[in-house]
Amino acid sequence: MNDFGLNTVSEVPTNTSSDKIGLVDMYLSRGLTMQSQYDGIANPVFESGSFTSPDGAFLDHVEIQQGAAGLLTGAGEPGGTVNLVRKRPTEAFQAQAEAELGSWDKKRLVGDISGPLTQSGVLRGRFIAVSDDSDSYVDYVYDDKKAFYGVLELVPNADVKIGLGGAIPEG
Repeated sequence: MNDFGLNTVSEVPTNTSSDKIGLVDMYLSRGLTMQSQYDGIANPVFESGSFTSPDGAFLDHVEIQQGAAGLLTGAGEPGGTVNLVRKRPTEAFQAQAEAELGSWDKKRLVGDISGPLTQSGVLRGRFIAVSDDSDSYVDYVYDDKKAFYGVLELVPNADVKIGLGGAIPEG
């Protein structure tokens, strides 16, 4: 997503052989619907059309598996599976900031900070904040979005990893 400058999951189908239908985030592959997953777990809310697509800043990557093989990932769809893999806390401290300017008064800022919260590194955290404002070529149409994502991860040993996270989309 970073390589192509994609900020939302809605932009992904235009860069793959899958397709998005309508204004909702429902995907098609070869004319058949595709199932959505978060971190490999089925997300039936996504199929209903009432789901707000997460900002691309919250995602590590998007995996698209097309065709009947998508049925092997659980209660899938014959079109395939779209797996949204969220960012996780890192073992070492890292911080990143992004700024984007564009046509129609587009301004986008992203801040991402991650790393250990304890000396031993057993507790890790990640926080991402997004501000995305833009106008449109159509009068009185604009997008003003603020979103936040946070996750805590407890890693007592190499075999156990416990995580708790959430996102607050706005706009």
